[in-house]
Amino acid sequence: MNVTNVNGASIADNQGLGTILNDDSPVLNVNSVSANEGNSGTTTFAFTVSSTLPAPAGGIAFDITTQDNTATAPGDYVARTLPGQMIPAGQTSYKFNVTVNGDTFVEPDETFFVKISNPLGGGAVIGNGQGNGTILNDDTAVLVISQVYGGGGNTGAQFKNDFVEVFNRGTATVNLNGYSVQYAGDTSSTWSKTDLTNVALAPGAYYLVQEAAGSGSAPGLPTPDATGTIAMATSAGKVALVNNTTLLSGTCPVSSSIIDLAGYGSSASCFEGAGRAPAPSNTTADFRKAGGCVDPNDNAADFFTSPPFPRNSSSPLNSCAGGATPNLSINDVTVIEGNSGTITATFTVTLSAPAQGTDVTFDIATQNNTAITSNSDYVAKGLTNQIIPAGETTYAFAVIVNGDNTIEPDETFFVNVTNAAGATISDGQGIGTIQNDDLPSLSIGDVSANEGDSGTTTFHVVVNLSAPALAGGVTFDITTQDNTATVADNDYVARNLTNQSIAAGQQTYAFDVTVNGDTNIESNETFFVNVANVSGANVSDGQATGTIQNDDSPVLNINSVSAAEGNSGTTTFTFIVSSTLPAPASGITFDIATVDGTATSPSGDYVSKSLTNQTIPAGQQIYLFDVTVNGDTLVEPNETFSVHITNASGASVGTDGTGTIQNDDAADLRI
Repeated sequence: MNVTNVNGASIADNQGLGTILNDDSPVLNVNSVSANEGNSGTTTFAFTVSSTLPAPAGGIAFDITTQDNTATAPGDYVARTLPGQMIPAGQTSYKFNVTVNGDTFVEPDETFFVKISNPLGGGAVIGNGQGNGTILNDDTAVLVISQVYGGGGNTGAQFKNDFVEVFNRGTATVNLNGYSVQYAGDTSSTWSKTDLTNVALAPGAYYLVQEAAGSGSAPGLPTPDATGTIAMATSAGKVALVNNTTLLSGTCPVSSSIIDLAGYGSSASCFEGAGRAPAPSNTTADFRKAGGCVDPNDNAADFFTSPPFPRNSSSPLNSCAGGATPNLSINDVTVIEGNSGTITATFTVTLSAPAQGTDVTFDIATQNNTAITSNSDYVAKGLTNQIIPAGETTYAFAVIVNGDNTIEPDETFFVNVTNAAGATISDGQGIGTIQNDDLPSLSIGDVSANEGDSGTTTFHVVVNLSAPALAGGVTFDITTQDNTATVADNDYVARNLTNQSIAAGQQTYAFDVTVNGDTNIESNETFFVNVANVSGANVSDGQATGTIQNDDSPVLNINSVSAAEGNSGTTTFTFIVSSTLPAPASGITFDIATVDGTATSPSGDYVSKSLTNQTIPAGQQIYLFDVTVNGDTLVEPNETFSVHITNASGASVGTDGTGTIQNDDAADLRI
C-alpha cells in the first residue's frame, strides 16, 4: 500500500507491506519447560514439538538440538542433537527429552535452548522454533561468620594480620562472587568493605579474608582467599557478611542483604540476639561454636574465645552433619625442676581427628602423686568446660613447676581429663615428671699409714657422697696416679677400675691400694687416687692423697766419756754421736748441748757448749762433739754432766751421753 501527495508533513516511509499468511500448511512450534534441578541425580525436561495441522501423508521431518545459554553442557544438562526427526502422518506432536543434572550450588536460575530447523513435508514451516529450558535453582545459601580476629601484629599476637573467616554451614555450594565482608568500629556508622572473590564454597568449607597487618613480627596467615586493608579493632567492633558489594550505612544497619552479623566486645552498638560476642584479644579470636555449624542468631550464645586458628578454602571440611567421634588423649611431660624460680610443664590434649560439626569440651585438673603441692613441688590447677574447637585437634594445659635445691628422687604428678563431650577419652591421664637436678656431692678422702719393713699394707681409700645416691645410683672411674711414690720404685701397686658404682640409697665406696713395705730410709712419699667420669653426683673433691709414712728412720745415740780431770789445765772429752743407719739423702740434722749434772759449768768443772743445726752428711753415721773439762786440785767425788740432742730431723733420738769427771786428788791430812 503506497501513500502519496502528502501536504504538511514529510514522508518517512510511504509503503506498507501486507502479508497474506497461508493457513493451509502446518506450522511447527516448540514449547518451553521450567523445573527444579534437584540436589543430586537427574531431572528430565520434556519438550513438545507441535504441528498446527495433522501431518500429511509421509509425515513432517525436522532437525532438533539443544544450545547453551546461561546453563551449559555437560555440567548443567546433557547436550543432545537429533537430525531427521519425524511427526508421523496424521499426528500433531513429537516429544524431545533433555536430561538436567542436579547439584547443590547456590546460583541464579539458568536456561538453555531447544531449537528446531529444516522442516520438510506438507509444506510445513517453523513458527516458534525455539523453546527455553529454565533450570530453577532450589539451593539456599547458608553462610556465617565463623571467626573474627582483630589483634594481628599486636604485642603477643600469634599472626601478623587481622582476619575474618566465613563458613558454609549449608548443604549447597555457594559462589561468593558479588559478596563482601564489611566492618565498622564498635559505635561507628562508617563501614569499610572487602569484596570476596569468585570462589565456589562447598558445604563445610571455610573462606579466609585477610585484613590489615600490625607492626609486630608475628607469622603470616595461611594463604587468604580474599585480601583487604581494614584495620579492625582488637576487642570491640562489628563485622557483617553481605550478599552484595554496596557499603552499609548507619551504626546498626538493617538490610535483607546482610547474611550474618557479629558484634563483638562490650561496646559494640550492633549485634545479633540478646548479647554481644565476647571480647577477643591479641592472643584470642572469637569462634562460632561447632566450627560455624551453630547459628541461633544470638552472638552471645554463638561465640567463644580461643587462640586464633585461621582456615581457608583449602582447609579440611567441617561436616555439620557430624562424623565419627574422635578419641581424646593427653601426653606425658618431663621437665628439669631447676634450683630456683619456676618452669612450665605444658601438656597437650590431642584428638585422633578433628571433631566434625561439634566442639569438644572437657574438664582438666592436676593431681598429686610423689610430687605434692603442699611441698611446693608444683602449683595445682583445675579448669572446667575447656574447648577444642571443631576442626582443631589440640589444646595446651600449662602447669607451673617450682625449682629447689633439695637432693631427692624424680617426682611425678598427674593431669586428669574428665567429663569429655564430643570425644571418647582413650588416655585421660598425663604424667608430669619433675626431674631432680640437685645431685649429691662426691668426695674422696686422704689416707696416711706406715709402710712397714716388709710385706704389704692396704690403704683403704673411701669415696663418699654428701647424701644417699638417687635412683640409678652414682657411677665413676677410679685410678691411682704416681706422685713422689711411684709404681716403678715398687712403692705401691697401681690400680685402675672403670664404671664403679654407689647403689641408690648408699653413700660410700671403698677402694683398696696395696703399699709395699721396705727398709729404705727415705722421706714420706705420696701417690694420688683420682675419680673421673662421674655420673649421678657433683664432684667436690675428686683426688685423694695417699701418704706412705717412712718408718725406717735411723736412731742417734751418744756414747759416754770418763776421764781424770787433771790438777790444772784442761782435758777434752770427745763424745761420739752415732746413727744406727747411714744418714739419708737429705742428711741428719740436730741441735746438741751440754747439761749440768753434779758437774756444773758455773763452778768451773767444765765449759758448757751448745750447737744448733749440726749435720751428719748423707751416707755417714758419725759426728764428734768435744767438751772442755777443767783440771783442779780439789779432793771431791767424781762429777758428771750430760750431752743431749734435740730437734733431730732425718732420725730419731736415742740415748744421751754422760761425761764423768774422775777425781784424781788425794787427801793429805796430818796431826
